[in-house]
Amino acid sequence: MEQLNTLDASFLMAEDSDRNVSLAIGAIAVIDGASPNYEEFKAVLAERVQSIPRCTQMLRMQLFDARAPQWVKDPAFDVNRHVRRIAVPRPGDDTELFRVVADVLERRLDRDRPLWECWVIEGLKGKRWAILMKVHHCMADGISATRILARLCDEFDGDVFARPAGAKRGKRRPHLMPVPENPPRTSPLGSLWRTATGITDTVTRTVGGATEIATGLMRPTAGSSLVGPVTSMRRYRAVRVPLADVEHVCHKFDVTVNDVALAAITEGFRSVMLHRGEQPRSDSLRTLVPVSVRSPDTADQSGNKISMLLPYLPVDQDDPLQ
Repeated sequence: MEQLNTLDASFLMAEDSDRNVSLAIGAIAVIDGASPNYEEFKAVLAERVQSIPRCTQMLRMQLFDARAPQWVKDPAFDVNRHVRRIAVPRPGDDTELFRVVADVLERRLDRDRPLWECWVIEGLKGKRWAILMKVHHCMADGISATRILARLCDEFDGDVFARPAGAKRGKRRPHLMPVPENPPRTSPLGSLWRTATGITDTVTRTVGGATEIATGLMRPTAGSSLVGPVTSMRRYRAVRVPLADVEHVCHKFDVTVNDVALAAITEGFRSVMLHRGEQPRSDSLRTLVPVSVRSPDTADQSGNKISMLLPYLPVDQDDPLQ
């Protein structure tokens, strides 16, 4: 049995705090060609999930929440309880597909079984079908969820969606503690002192950051129609952008894919506010931005290895480049 760490358990607590919140994350793949034989698909999936422990484990809650929940083997694991099949209504375009995705994602996962689902979506226009994978955030973050999905897929030698994302060029590697550029030669005692003060400095900055985030979450924003309580209803939309175009922008301005995505999200929020007759301000919209702190050697490990930023999105800027 393995106990959930504090970060993983916090996603369960956050979900429990609001009955309208579902903290599952999902990924959808739209595939050309006829959909596979459903029974054969389930049989292959049932075989492959055995190599991913979290896919066959369930949560064991502790009495009175005295300790964090534990991952335990589901003695009655049945892949049929996790794989679903659905057909979109005619004409099977993106609008119908997005309605199905929203309906699936707004429902919470059943905590009495392993916390994942796989939906086979048929009937898409143009002789296509789709797979929607849904896992709880306490089980995986974005990177580990992608790796789980890749392990369920056939092996392929070419360039695939799960290829490693390159880091920003020419940037320093992050360190957990400040490292002097030219460390002096000192005795072991001096090294211990520098290590101790480095850890203290790191802890101080971490606590300060947590306090800032907590304060920011409680501090009201300037107010906009984008801020307020949520209901249980969800809508899903997507846009298609060629990765080559995004990479061109990255190389042109020496930024990352995440930078481009965040700029596009900001522009989208700005457009919504303007359409609703609101004047965007620099403090109109605060958002939580997850930041991976996962090292390359932990890419295949489950669970969450993330930190977070809590910035105000610059919706007041009318220049996307800015």
